[in-house]
Amino acid sequence: MESSEFASRFGVMQGRLLRQTDAGYQAFPGENWAEEFVIAQARGFGFIEWVVDSPSIRVNPILRESTEIRELQSKTGVMVRSVCADFLMQSWELGPNFLLDLFAALVEQMDDIGATHLVLPFVDNTSMKNSCVSKAEASEVMNRILDLDKSNPKTISVESDLEPKEL
Repeated sequence: MESSEFASRFGVMQGRLLRQTDAGYQAFPGENWAEEFVIAQARGFGFIEWVVDSPSIRVNPILRESTEIRELQSKTGVMVRSVCADFLMQSWELGPNFLLDLFAALVEQMDDIGATHLVLPFVDNTSMKNSCVSKAEASEVMNRILDLDKSNPKTISVESDLEPKEL
């Protein structure tokens, strides 16, 4: 596979190319987040799946000002195509209004940086299989996210631990 084809088809989850933080690999990498664009470019990856987790809500640039993200995308050619909303499973107990306010900000910033895919994790603390969240509650949140995302619709992927026939 040619390197340009590899770059156009392969990406990496944010944080995987950096030293693991105390929060683990499936977490926003903190102050070193920008370094990952340069590393991804050097290793031939074309995109990063951005992580928005609860501990990073106040400092995560995708929820504040996306100028630096856009500049890094332009400089390296490494794009943010998708965003994993891990805060969903970490902050479910704060209620739908809190979550939907976050999603509204996130969808707006996704438009700004050109991200087209949103991943909703219904696993762990938001597992439908283990009745942490009912299917009706999950469906309600998903429908409300669709309402927020009318101007520039994203592809929305659901991560779930349900059996395929139950999803």
